Amino acid sequence: MIVGNTVEFWLLGIQGTSIGLWGILCGALIVVGYILVQDAKNRITGFNLILIFSILALVTAQGWLIGPILGIIGAITGLIYK
Repeated sequence: MIVGNTVEFWLLGIQGTSIGLWGILCGALIVVGYILVQDAKNRITGFNLILIFSILALVTAQGWLIGPILGIIGAITGLIYK
């Protein structure tokens, strides 16, 4: 029984770490999208990057859904703004 529990704990630890790294990656790419938005010629690319990775960040929100939701709303607003 001890070996089985150890294996389950180890597997969940790897899964939790990969979800955390995915969240960090999504957050970093959202910041890159924000930097692209500051340049007029890359504005659409930046908003698309923010929109895509805000949607993907919903997977790793872990209870903090307000960040990805605000990212999605902001990106859509930026895309339709002229």
